[in-house]
Amino acid sequence: MSKFAEMREQKKALFYTLLSLAILAVIVAIVFIVRYANKKKVDVYPVERIREHAWGDQFGSYGYIKAGNSQNVYLNADLLVNEVHVSEGQTVSAGDILLSYDQTIQSISVELIELDMQITKNKITKAERELAGFKKLKPSAAPSPPPFVNLADSITTGSKPVGGSGTATDPFIFNCAYQTTTVEKEYLDYLIKEGKYAKFLLYYENFVLMYDWTTKALSADTQTDTWDLSAGITVDKDGAISAAGIDEKYATFHQIATTTDYVGGPHYSQDEINRMITEKENEIESLKLDLKQLDLDYNAALKEQKEGRVYANIDGIVTSVEDPDNIESGQPIISIQSGKGYSVSGTVSELNLDNISVGQEVYVSSWNIEGQFSAVISEIMQFPTPQGNSMGSENPNNSYYEFTALIDTDTVLNVGDWVDITFEEGNTDWQESSKLYLPMAFVRQEHGKNYVMRDNGSGRLEKVYVMTGKNLYGYAVEIKSGVGLEDKIAFPYGKYAVEGAPTVEAEGHYY
Repeated sequence: MSKFAEMREQKKALFYTLLSLAILAVIVAIVFIVRYANKKKVDVYPVERIREHAWGDQFGSYGYIKAGNSQNVYLNADLLVNEVHVSEGQTVSAGDILLSYDQTIQSISVELIELDMQITKNKITKAERELAGFKKLKPSAAPSPPPFVNLADSITTGSKPVGGSGTATDPFIFNCAYQTTTVEKEYLDYLIKEGKYAKFLLYYENFVLMYDWTTKALSADTQTDTWDLSAGITVDKDGAISAAGIDEKYATFHQIATTTDYVGGPHYSQDEINRMITEKENEIESLKLDLKQLDLDYNAALKEQKEGRVYANIDGIVTSVEDPDNIESGQPIISIQSGKGYSVSGTVSELNLDNISVGQEVYVSSWNIEGQFSAVISEIMQFPTPQGNSMGSENPNNSYYEFTALIDTDTVLNVGDWVDITFEEGNTDWQESSKLYLPMAFVRQEHGKNYVMRDNGSGRLEKVYVMTGKNLYGYAVEIKSGVGLEDKIAFPYGKYAVEGAPTVEAEGHYY
């Protein structure tokens, strides 16, 4: 084959190779474009559209109808009974003394509750200060570590400087290790004899430049010896650098760093800052609930301290009196029964105890008789009852207080029938219309924290941690912070519901 023919074949082979690569590049580009174009967009729903409502949400209880009115007196486990003033079968009138307590312990109880309240207030103040600090944090990344430096163990006449010409204005430069490098006597003598100058840079083990020594103009009669460059320099457990007892016989000392910690900080990502804020807000909310309970306990204890007595609230007959030293948990020490009309007992949680009062109207609905009857609260127990019967969105983990209500009706009711008890509407503390509730399906939990997947405003999903509140009958949860009515959120489940996924506003409702 001629040289010309051989060159032609080489050019042809090169042409086909380049053509194949171009075709391959086009195919890859097409696949990438198709995949990107076909990437599934995640449906997002406006919060305004999917929010749940709890209009006029009523708190209530359930109990059973009793003949006439009744009063049960339960012992305060924190107090000692001084005297029981009635006996079984005795007729009493409203206002009669039933029981009196020893006030010594109650006075101590009031003081302890006051102390707990002050401690809790201090915790709230501290937590709110920390929260304010968290809200001022800006996302930042930790700086890169200092670059590696080759360090000398000792400086002798055979050591080579990394820079400088040895003059007073341009001394020899040596990189030295803290607590390791020494300058030998022979090198100091060399500097004196030749009239040279040197600078020794001292580095910590992580290559943070701590300080330096610059030699002086030393006279010929200067007595020299091996020189420890780290003498008088200490680093504590936190990395703080200090200098004490520095001997500047040969050189001038210059401290450059105050700490070996080059990271500084602390440094947090935006997700970490959001998580810290949510955790601190939850902590403050919990502390405020604790303070509210302590306030209830304090008022009850203060009332007992002032009076130290329990009175009859109704006219009737004492049907039972128990021995205060041999009474079972949850059993009343004194029971009074009146034969007039009907009454019903229910319970209210500690968080809503301030929202009911003696004389307040409630509504009673029998499970067996149609219609609703009004009743008036005649008594609210001062101490928690072992059992609570709640309905609606009450928290079952709270303490419960028993109340008795007199039923106002001429209708013949069946004693023993179970009834629902709901409190009078119109209490603005219980109106839920302005609160934001989201369906449980849109809120997901991770490591004990709740989050939603939100459109970031640029057509991409982002994970946002939220602070939750009350659970509404198990199908919705209150959102206190993290998202608002103007946001759009997606179901936080499935392989496509990930941060950065493209979004599209869904049509219609989510179910």
